[in-house]
Amino acid sequence: MIIRAPRLEDFENSDPNATIVCMAVNLQTARATVQWLKDGNVLKSGFATTGPAVMGRNGYSIVSELTVDRRDWVSEKMFSCEVHSENFTSIKNISKPLVCDLGSCSDVQTHVETIPPSFTDIYMTKSAKLTCRISNVPYDQDLKGLQVTWTREHDNTQLETIIGQATAQEDNTLLKQEPCRSLKVGSTHYAPAVYVLPPPSEQLTLQETATITCLVKGFYPNDFFVKWLRNDEPVEDSQYLTSQPIRESKGPERYFTYSMLNVEEQDWSYGATYTCVVGHEALPLQTTQKTIDKKTGKPTLFNVSLVLSETSNTCY
Repeated sequence: MIIRAPRLEDFENSDPNATIVCMAVNLQTARATVQWLKDGNVLKSGFATTGPAVMGRNGYSIVSELTVDRRDWVSEKMFSCEVHSENFTSIKNISKPLVCDLGSCSDVQTHVETIPPSFTDIYMTKSAKLTCRISNVPYDQDLKGLQVTWTREHDNTQLETIIGQATAQEDNTLLKQEPCRSLKVGSTHYAPAVYVLPPPSEQLTLQETATITCLVKGFYPNDFFVKWLRNDEPVEDSQYLTSQPIRESKGPERYFTYSMLNVEEQDWSYGATYTCVVGHEALPLQTTQKTIDKKTGKPTLFNVSLVLSETSNTCY
């Protein structure tokens, strides 16, 4: 038997109610009932029960949902779910102090973190989104009074901010993310070197699927993207695998990654061209690409231009 606390984000709605869920499984009989109590007093309404329902060979299950309002939850009312069945009786209690480990929810320190935009998003959407993530908000905190302001430093202009919905963290505190359409300028950048490697001869001999590898190395920061083209047409993401950026072992902080594209041996042998497109903010034109095919045996280098505006921001 389990009982689940209400979702905190539900209390933010105009109708500040949330749901406590009680579930009992592996019951040996369909003759089962659920009773709810608040501070020891039996409730006659405000809940809905489903079942008992057959669980195959594992007996029966029953689920009951109780609607609670924010005032009762914040005032630390104790809610109890009591399940009765043949040869089985169990009761589970839940309240804000129990969920918060006897009040520890209010003892955590709220943390504010700014998250830079993804270069992939910048390239694909032609805009940048900087996020301010506010975490460890106390469980019982009223978020209606929360204010987040984004400003541009050089002229102190206030920017448009979109307030996100709060989500529960594993430690029963809250997390909110506030996105703003802006771009924060970085510091030292290193452009990547790109190498495209043809399929190994051993794979081609099998006349089945072969692998073309794109090696991208020596770049910083570690935000990048890799896309593939076949005969100048985009390749589906499912046909290639790109690794996470990996820190190079020596020298300054730089990264490398690799992307492996699966191709049909027949396509390669008939002269299809394959292009690895790499995006990184340190490249002179933001993107570069290299093309390889069976005939040339050597990749060809191209540059692709992308113009971005840059602003600097502060989160208060």
